[in-house]
Amino acid sequence: RVEPFDSFRMGPYIVTSLPADHDKNEQCLIYVISDGERTILYGHDSGWFPQETWDKLADFKFDLVIFDCTNGPSPEIRYHMGIEGVLRAKEKMVEMGLASNDMIFIATHFSHNGGLLHEELEEKLKPKNVHVAYDGMRIDIPPQ
Repeated sequence: RVEPFDSFRMGPYIVTSLPADHDKNEQCLIYVISDGERTILYGHDSGWFPQETWDKLADFKFDLVIFDCTNGPSPEIRYHMGIEGVLRAKEKMVEMGLASNDMIFIATHFSHNGGLLHEELEEKLKPKNVHVAYDGMRIDIPPQ
């Protein structure tokens, strides 16, 4: 069982678990994953991150960030984020110095409940330098 703020080795990676805002009846987590050269935030199945998560994220500098965008155009940021939440979280990470504005940000975890087609999500996110995930997507993370 992984608890919040645990760090553990998984093969060549160090994984750190952080609290997510997803289901008030369960312990939900997002993950920071690093190979020692590159660090990613695997942050879906979460709404706006709890303050304790933001506090811990300050310990990292990211090369890639993956956000939940299930809510699509809805401004709701509890349990899942949408476009507004993704853009606000990206802005906060850049302001905190955790990421650069031109680094790779990806929105994922979509469903029909979000109400937008892939192309419509791209219309809204691509101008803000957020990639919209798709099945089979592969990303090469350049070294810093």
